[in-house]
Amino acid sequence: MKNGSGSIYAASADDGSEIIRGFQISLLGVDPGEISRGTFSGPQNLRAWKEWAEVIFQPIILPKFRAIYAATSGMKHRTIAEVDRELSALFSDETCKHSTVAARAFHGSKSEVKHMPQWIRFEEKLENGESPGHLPTLFAIQSALFNVPIFSALISYAYVEWSAIKPVGNASFEEAVACLKPMIQASQTFGLHSI
Repeated sequence: MKNGSGSIYAASADDGSEIIRGFQISLLGVDPGEISRGTFSGPQNLRAWKEWAEVIFQPIILPKFRAIYAATSGMKHRTIAEVDRELSALFSDETCKHSTVAARAFHGSKSEVKHMPQWIRFEEKLENGESPGHLPTLFAIQSALFNVPIFSALISYAYVEWSAIKPVGNASFEEAVACLKPMIQASQTFGLHSI
């Protein structure tokens, strides 16, 4: 992930190796098979996916994911919980339920992040009922803690949403992600700067 100048850079839309690496890092300690249906309710076809992208992903998940990612990087614990609660206000009751159940795969047992203050504080807020713990929230926190570039993190998140629908439909993830890339690129992109 480092270029010749010693800086960390964000993965581009065409950099498949960085996206795959981001996916692997985003899910450290999590079995993707344990993630149940999230906010995308399917069926796993392009029509349903595009509708989800326009109604849920672009207006709700994309800006909130970015806000949580930034808050995690900035160690703004209260902001993380506030944005997580905002997701509850924006999702339907059914979507809230699916999102929080799907996020359980990220709870508790990750030795890779359990010592990090952002994770510890958020886990405390979950345990105290101060935050619902949505799938986009926990995914964004873990991605930020492992310095996954935001573009890779968002594509990885989309893959988890897509693959949690069973049985697999007739469309490929490459086709599905193609409609998200312009949305992600059009949103205000920020990456990690030199450290």
